[in-house]
Amino acid sequence: MKILHTADVHLHQDHPRRLEALKKVLQLATEKGADLVLIAGDLFDNDNQAQQLRPQLRSFLSDLPFPVLAIPGNHDQHALGQGTHYGKSFKPLANKPYEIFDHDQCRVVGVPYFEGSLAPLLPELRQLPKEGVLNILMLHCTWALPNFTDRDYGDEGHGRYLPVTEQLLKENGFDLVLAGHFHTTYIVRELPCGSRFVYSGSPISITSREQGRRSVNWIEDGQCQPLELDTDYHQTIARSLTGRQWEEVLAEIEKNAADHPDYICQLLIQVDGYAPGSEQDIHRELEKLASGRNNTTVEHLYRGVGSLLDDKLYKRIKQSLDAAETDERLAQQAHNMLLEAFVRQAGEGNR
Repeated sequence: MKILHTADVHLHQDHPRRLEALKKVLQLATEKGADLVLIAGDLFDNDNQAQQLRPQLRSFLSDLPFPVLAIPGNHDQHALGQGTHYGKSFKPLANKPYEIFDHDQCRVVGVPYFEGSLAPLLPELRQLPKEGVLNILMLHCTWALPNFTDRDYGDEGHGRYLPVTEQLLKENGFDLVLAGHFHTTYIVRELPCGSRFVYSGSPISITSREQGRRSVNWIEDGQCQPLELDTDYHQTIARSLTGRQWEEVLAEIEKNAADHPDYICQLLIQVDGYAPGSEQDIHRELEKLASGRNNTTVEHLYRGVGSLLDDKLYKRIKQSLDAAETDERLAQQAHNMLLEAFVRQAGEGNR
């Protein structure tokens, strides 16, 4: 059984590249011989966009070699109702509180997005898995993942949308819980009950927060893995000049930038810190690098401090810092604070 899982395409008339991204997802599914494509919510940016784009979608959501199943998300929760037709291959799982789709070796239970808690519905959901097949629960939900914030779920403010936790999903009875709503990256969580919770991430960068090459979740013989896409994405290369040779930093930036194709990558180069050389020379070299690429911008956040580095007091303090036995990270922080203090003093005319 081969399944492609994605979510959060956020189709919008003003963003035609998102539609192109969906086409590439379906093309990839066709090339890989998928049996099913699952879209875990927010196919559309809002309900109105679904109304506007529906006629356009019918042409390539028909006659596919697999069904495309989609649940409503918080952005398009009214878009997939009865009477709508998106194409012969498209099957919305929009009936509340859930809808079941049985395939040869797989059962998919889709829960349309709703405001509130999943907890009251879970006892009923646990009775739905079918013997002898791959059982999938599809949700559009918020999981408070470590090291991530609300901003990773798109431009949603601080609300929690159908919140779930590991405790809530324990003994859920499904082999896979495939989810949408988390935009930034692909994530798999192994649950104590043996099932896996997967966020596919958005297949195209919706905002600059979705950093790095985009991917989908590919499921084959019950195993999940990310498949990289050739779709638009944002990437930031951030470097600091403090305590480093400018030529070394420039070489790093050039090497890193070469890994990001400029026909799909919106690249932002940020350079900060303190440079012993000329600000004009650094500015010229960075702009030269950017001019050789498409869709690349530079933020010049550094300051030249050549004269300060010759200050006798600075040299004595720097020598003491270098002699101190501390780890490299703390030493660099101390050096940055020293430079900041001398720059501030120079700006105030005290040195």
